[in-house]
Amino acid sequence: MLTRLLPTTCAMPRAWPEVLCPTGRSAPLIVGMLYVYYLQNTEGLIATRMTSQIHDGLYLANLVFLVGVAVGP
Repeated sequence: MLTRLLPTTCAMPRAWPEVLCPTGRSAPLIVGMLYVYYLQNTEGLIATRMTSQIHDGLYLANLVFLVGVAVGP
């Protein structure tokens, strides 16, 4: 049943095909980003060198800003 839900080919629109269908060059980048996200959640902020309040605040401010950009007007 799962094979019927997943497409056999990645037929995506022309806009951002490598991001929407991670094959080729973008796959290692996505795997690296997931690894860093895993480290941050398991080891805490010491592993990512964010040990001061200034860095934590900038990180959270950028996160909130980019979530707002993703939502759009």
